[in-house]
Amino acid sequence: SILSRHGVSRRNVTLGAVLQSTGDLVAQHGEAKISYDWWRCFAFFIWGALYGGGVNAVIYAKYDTVFLRLPQVWAALAKTLVDNLLHSPLLYIPTFYLYYGWMLNGSTKNGLSRLWKEWWPTTKEVWAVWIPAQIVNFSVVPVRQRIPFMLSICFLWNIVLSKRAGRDDSFSQLT
Repeated sequence: SILSRHGVSRRNVTLGAVLQSTGDLVAQHGEAKISYDWWRCFAFFIWGALYGGGVNAVIYAKYDTVFLRLPQVWAALAKTLVDNLLHSPLLYIPTFYLYYGWMLNGSTKNGLSRLWKEWWPTTKEVWAVWIPAQIVNFSVVPVRQRIPFMLSICFLWNIVLSKRAGRDDSFSQLT
């Protein structure tokens, strides 16, 4: 299939969707709202399938190709640094904010506005969570289990993102 040709498995796409949407439901449960925002949960489901289980699988496969000749310790460090200094701040975080502005508000304008305000705090939170997680992921987790490992950390990380998405009603509700 087209997915498997790019290193993406149905297992990872499904796991990403389920863990991301479940993380959102956990976050919403803690927000003391009267009812769940199922559209927001669906948005996290799609995000988890496409980005968590899809885009990340392609990126991680590229890391393995680019850093193939390095000793394992150096390769793990290089992958962690590239992921946290380039991929996350320049692709993942902007994509997240634009996607959620579009998905939850019908326009990327709100997402872009939030990105400008929250990019640096979000980047620091990414580093606090993902630098240690990626060092473990790239140094001791077998290649086939890296996406599931990352997605399990994403479950916890997604609770942070979901709380952020739900913090401002203009971002979390369709207009």
